Amino acid sequence: MSTFGFFADAGLTTPVTSLRKYSTELGDKLVYFGSPATGKTLQDAEAPGTDPVLASVVDAAAGTGLPASAVKLAATSGGLATATPGAALSLGVLVASGTANAKPVHVRIDTSSGTVPNEYTDLSLAVQNVIEADA
Repeated sequence: MSTFGFFADAGLTTPVTSLRKYSTELGDKLVYFGSPATGKTLQDAEAPGTDPVLASVVDAAAGTGLPASAVKLAATSGGLATATPGAALSLGVLVASGTANAKPVHVRIDTSSGTVPNEYTDLSLAVQNVIEADA
């Protein structure tokens, strides 16, 4: 089981398991990707050291609620303005563990096509096709 995940805080203590927590809050959100463990790294499984680790929005029930394309991800709050809806966000070729290496992930959800708060239950953030190793 991977020690890496998405967290509500830079200290990597409060896991974020879905985007539902944002359903009752307006505005852009900031989460962090990383691992509170020490001495771990994360890389793309198919091309380690070449292809980046990608954060993406997963829609567990396509066709219901908001689609993944209703969510923008960016490394900075300013980047949300030009981010492509539904596109993955590069977290870098190698992600190191530890709170000092936590990657900020800015999130903007376009609710114009959905009903708040019931439309977020099937959306979550994920990294896929990665390998974790000891540093």
